[in-house]
Amino acid sequence: MEQKEQIFAELMQLLGEVIGPEVVREQNITPDSVCSKDIEMDSIELVKYAEKVNEKYGETRDFPKWLSEMPMEQITSLKMSDIVNFIIHGDTEN
Repeated sequence: MEQKEQIFAELMQLLGEVIGPEVVREQNITPDSVCSKDIEMDSIELVKYAEKVNEKYGETRDFPKWLSEMPMEQITSLKMSDIVNFIIHGDTEN
């Protein structure tokens, strides 16, 4: 499995822990899914998700810090692929 696919699968598992695995299965989430619009995560769920991602990848990537430095419009348009790219490359615009 390619690194991006592996990380996406891990992120999906973490997402299931936050919003429920049945919700994840029903929503047909892809790397292009926008967290706030397509997945319909509210701010509390996004914070919980950030904590889960940080527990998993925190030794190499500070996801909550990365999020906190974004303007609100960037957070509301955050895609799953943006999170994958951050985990792989760090703070980049890939």
